[in-house]
Amino acid sequence: MVTNKQLIFSKIPNGRPINGEHIQVKETALDIDAALPDGDFILKTLEIANAAFDINKPMTGDTVSIVVKSNNPNYKVDDIVVGRSTFGLLESYVQVSADYAKEAYVVRNEAKSNALPLSNYVGALGMPGFTAWYGLTEIGQPKKGEVLCVSSAASPVGQMVGQLGKAFGLKVVGSAGSEEKIQYLKSVGFDAVFNYREGDILENLKVHCLDGIDIYFESVGGKMLDAVLKVANKFARIIACGMSSQYSLSTPTPLYNTMYIVTKRIKFDGFW
Repeated sequence: MVTNKQLIFSKIPNGRPINGEHIQVKETALDIDAALPDGDFILKTLEIANAAFDINKPMTGDTVSIVVKSNNPNYKVDDIVVGRSTFGLLESYVQVSADYAKEAYVVRNEAKSNALPLSNYVGALGMPGFTAWYGLTEIGQPKKGEVLCVSSAASPVGQMVGQLGKAFGLKVVGSAGSEEKIQYLKSVGFDAVFNYREGDILENLKVHCLDGIDIYFESVGGKMLDAVLKVANKFARIIACGMSSQYSLSTPTPLYNTMYIVTKRIKFDGFW
């Protein structure tokens, strides 16, 4: 018998969630010594990255786990298993049925020998990496020498976008909310990073994007998006992946510069 901790999103916040009120840890007991039905196996969670979730249910996301007990020939004890977003449950242990496994889990035993941190499988080799790659290459269509601006640049996706941008020969400018994040982003290759909490966002963009903005990876919305529209070059591409500043607002932040999408012939594509 083991204690199984589950991360539960229990209440919708009016603003930022508070630990213990909106997000709770629930403990249940799991008998890992009991016989398993045919095809079932038990995972112990090693790494997690949360995604979308339902109220009062265990949160979901990408997970890296190890098989601790199995009655399934395709998932052997000590196998490293990656659970895909919206299927991997964020709890200490997960009992998985054969049918659920077909939808949710992939064995990645190369992780035992390739010397990569397991967290990479929910990072660069997981949702953040794939999201960044698809958005930048398919929508952004980067060309060497262009200027890429990344909002929420210290997020898992933002970090990947910036580093891919450098690999494509772009000038990369990011925004972040603390000096620690700014220094980190510079250490992984960003050409310039500014604190969106300090000074005027539009003025910061004008200082760091002297040649305008050709590609904008959008994760924030609101004032940041409005300022980018003003600084963007003709035929700029906006990759709209999220608008985090708007999620908890009862009244959305108004945008005043949307006409620039027309006059500058900006391509504005959303994807999820």
